Amino acid sequence: TMDAGSSYEGWLPRDPGPTLWAEPFYDAWLANEGVDVRLRYARAQAAELAAARPYIRAGELIIGNNALRPILTSQALPFCTGMRLDGERLQEVRAWGGAAAQRADEIAAFWDVWSREHAAQRPLTCHASLAWERALTLGIDGLADDVRHWRDINVPARPAAAPWYEGLLTVLGGISAYIEAHAAVAEQAAAAAETPERRAELQSIAAACQHVAHRPPESFQQALQLFYLLFALGGHDSPGP
Repeated sequence: TMDAGSSYEGWLPRDPGPTLWAEPFYDAWLANEGVDVRLRYARAQAAELAAARPYIRAGELIIGNNALRPILTSQALPFCTGMRLDGERLQEVRAWGGAAAQRADEIAAFWDVWSREHAAQRPLTCHASLAWERALTLGIDGLADDVRHWRDINVPARPAAAPWYEGLLTVLGGISAYIEAHAAVAEQAAAAAETPERRAELQSIAAACQHVAHRPPESFQQALQLFYLLFALGGHDSPGP
């Protein structure tokens, strides 16, 4: 078991892509103080998903990268999900000095208290084989409709479950926003493409992302794009047989 304050970066080689700093999870977490903890976490995670800063490498036909690298994050890594502190990022930001270092210290102090007081909610380290076929069959909006269906059945008898269902819907909205961010960056890349061939590829990628941000895939490209984005969000763990 890894310490919750570590960076978790030893699981995979470091991604050589760009990195940007912002703290959408931390800011949303503070903004939702007093909210049911399930919904509070969902809102913070959705805020981080919506704040994604995707980038596209040369020649990529299926995309899925995020340059955003906060100190406090819910971004999954292999075999690790949950709210955690990226200790390596913390040290990098502290080294910048000034206001950045002060903010880093604030986040570190928050984490030191929170992780000690909520040890049972520290990050999980596990394998997971998910029901990918449901996302591929229903799409993100279809999954949300399914959540609403079970919410309407279960919440009247168990009102305390309402924040759980609202949290699921909130995170699904964040996933749609995450995919839409990929569509937007592909459109921007297409406008700046140096060749007609690459422009066409990027336009196709943008259209695929825009489609699967809400609807089930209707082509192999769309299915592969949706699967990869969800696979990346899940920490690149256990794609199944």
